[in-house]
Amino acid sequence: ADKPLIDRSARKQAPTQLFRVTQPEDIARVFAALVEQQTPRKDVNGKKHQFDKPAVRAFYERLVIDGSDAGLAHLFALVSDGVIVATLLGIVHDRTFTTLLMSTDGERQRGVPASRPIIVEAMKYFVARGVNRFDLGLGEVADKGDLGVHETPLFDLYVAHNVAAAPGAWLHRTAGRLRRNRHVRQLQERFKPLQRR
Repeated sequence: ADKPLIDRSARKQAPTQLFRVTQPEDIARVFAALVEQQTPRKDVNGKKHQFDKPAVRAFYERLVIDGSDAGLAHLFALVSDGVIVATLLGIVHDRTFTTLLMSTDGERQRGVPASRPIIVEAMKYFVARGVNRFDLGLGEVADKGDLGVHETPLFDLYVAHNVAAAPGAWLHRTAGRLRRNRHVRQLQERFKPLQRR
């Protein structure tokens, strides 16, 4: 692993250390922790986690291994008393770090989320290396506002390049408008219990 971003000599004051892992055996251990910490989290609709799909897991694992060598992918581990309590995986492109996956060992945090310290320390790591923009992705991070974060709207762009593709593009656009409609969302909420039967 890279030199810890929190110095070992400061162990008494800061028992938690952040590592960027680069060696194959470290990558394997931290990625396994990431998968283990993420897997219990289910989609709001009760769907399986993405790591339940072998192809998805293999994609991210390959990204970490190959991307780390190329300087594209960065995998971090927040370690406390020898235990990985949080992980962070992202990519760097055009002086921007984009978060792809993040996990925490909730049972060890005692009410203190590990998402914030791992992001703050990763930011320090990257700023020292000339990366000064951070995309924290979807989801919530504790006290995001304190980090100077602002939301950026995301859009899907579907363009029909021929007549045969036009119906698909129209359906996608219509579905998007329906999802944004307040009355449609209220109907969905009303019928959710029936869908689970």
